[in-house]
Amino acid sequence: MPISGDPQSNGKQEERAIDIQSDPQDILDRCGSGFKMSYSACKTMLERLKELEIVAADGSSLPRPLSTGLRGDLLSMIDRMGFYIGQAEGRGREPEFNVVGGRFLRVTFPPFECQIARISESEYLYALSEFKELPLPANLETGGAMVPTEQVTTVAAATAETTVPVEGVGRVSVVMKSLENAELCFRQKNYVSAMQEILRVLNEYPHNRRALDLAQSILYLCMGDTAEQRIPQMIIQDPLLDPVFAQCSQCRAFWPVNPSLKDMAHVVVMHPVGGVCETCGKVFCRKCAVTDGLFLKCPQCHVQLGVIRTPMGRTRIPRRVEATRKIVQVCIFKEAPEPPNMRSYVQLVLETLVPEALITKDVGIYAETTQGEANQFYALARTMIVKPELDLEKYDVITQDFTDRDGGRGIVLKVYEKEED
Repeated sequence: MPISGDPQSNGKQEERAIDIQSDPQDILDRCGSGFKMSYSACKTMLERLKELEIVAADGSSLPRPLSTGLRGDLLSMIDRMGFYIGQAEGRGREPEFNVVGGRFLRVTFPPFECQIARISESEYLYALSEFKELPLPANLETGGAMVPTEQVTTVAAATAETTVPVEGVGRVSVVMKSLENAELCFRQKNYVSAMQEILRVLNEYPHNRRALDLAQSILYLCMGDTAEQRIPQMIIQDPLLDPVFAQCSQCRAFWPVNPSLKDMAHVVVMHPVGGVCETCGKVFCRKCAVTDGLFLKCPQCHVQLGVIRTPMGRTRIPRRVEATRKIVQVCIFKEAPEPPNMRSYVQLVLETLVPEALITKDVGIYAETTQGEANQFYALARTMIVKPELDLEKYDVITQDFTDRDGGRGIVLKVYEKEED
């Protein structure tokens, strides 16, 4: 859902100045976001702002995140905060306004809060953050109950910078344990659990040969027409398993390669699933190749296709998009539970909902698992917290709800450069 309007510029275009003495209703009427807090909340905020002492313009003596917060006039500040306070009020949560030591105003509306300081008669410093219980000074009124801080996982997708895992005894021992568990599950024919353990290994070491070979064997057993067990599509589609497949160059269909063919120097396969052309090097499935009796021929070179003995890999080509504007940031908020492999989950979300992010350079990718509902209010507020360098008012912002194949819910926030008029 696009966010429109520029509250700060709207405020500056007004001829009559907005100050602390202004009527709360007048301020609300002149805010541009369309998400207004209640009259009583606005009135209380103005009354508490009068109690604030003017602090140094740089705010260096103020606590974080206020010391690095945003600057703005009264109208732009209330306009921005009005969205979040209004959303909280709509959920039955009344905001708390507490002046701390005369220096700054703490406005709490769980799961978020805002801190405000006056740096001049008409300018303010303010910062949105997660609601956290602070040590209470003697002159601070008590607020509401504390909301537990959520556990956040930041991941990098294919186009973002990735952090190389630090190898150590602890990390290696965990990986070895997962490999042992996978092999045990394989011997017990518990193939889904085995694949889950394999993905844990590949998430740390994507090129682990032992894990990839075991995955290839399991997928070959479970993806046939007569397979007794089926592997969930969420696992099959995991990008970490791309190396164990062969894929048709024409229709993009893919299949696991028979692991028993790897060490066979001379072998003839009748009615193969597909083959590779030794002339052009392309792979074709049975549907796209030319059938010649029991064998397949290349539709381009008209020579018999060779046997695929080792996987040639599955590639991912994002669906074509006509990018009329550049995307600069993607934030993905997945409702609990956290997926087994967050990195792969993000990759699949991007391929499905934001393919332009995979073909655009320098796109920021952020993802986390939420403990509560992942909605537009949460997505916007969390993005302001985790990406304070992004002034969302200068961009076009779109949010999109999604449901994955396992019924999991989430929301994607996309930040684009504004289109030129």
